Amino acid sequence: MAMGSAAGKGGTGLNKERSAVAMVGMKNEWMKGDGRRMGWGSVFVLAAWVAVASARVGGASETGGDRLTAEVMREKLALSQQALKGLALQDYALMRSASDRLVKLSHASGWSARQTPEYELFTTEFRRAAAEMSRAAAEKNMDGATLAYTQMTVSCVSCHKYLRGGRGPATGTPARGER
Repeated sequence: MAMGSAAGKGGTGLNKERSAVAMVGMKNEWMKGDGRRMGWGSVFVLAAWVAVASARVGGASETGGDRLTAEVMREKLALSQQALKGLALQDYALMRSASDRLVKLSHASGWSARQTPEYELFTTEFRRAAAEMSRAAAEKNMDGATLAYTQMTVSCVSCHKYLRGGRGPATGTPARGER
């Protein structure tokens, strides 16, 4: 996975392994059964999670960020919804456009809510998944685009949970009070 280089900047080897294991586990779960039925259900459940998590950003107090961060996160939610719409309609151009714009947005100055190794890991994983969704859409690979969207959503939910003081499921990052 592309996680090794990003996690090496202050992340622990254990966090890299846990994240990689979580993503491999997701891929294995995705491949069980006929894929489409289980995959679409997962996509819609995770989309609901990202909508709830992102809606909480409206009051910038969750992230400790400012007005710019809240605006960037609202734009991230809108683009994530466009990516999901592309998946639901099998519109590869929309998937690619939304995911490319998400990668670009993740470099905006308002994106960074925290300057921590954990936050950088979440951001790097988000960018990797968004770029993978774009690549899969370019190749008209519906399963690959769906998996990348799911991974992107998990990175969002994990990061928002981390910012609220919980553990991120993909990395096992300790809560602020547990260090």
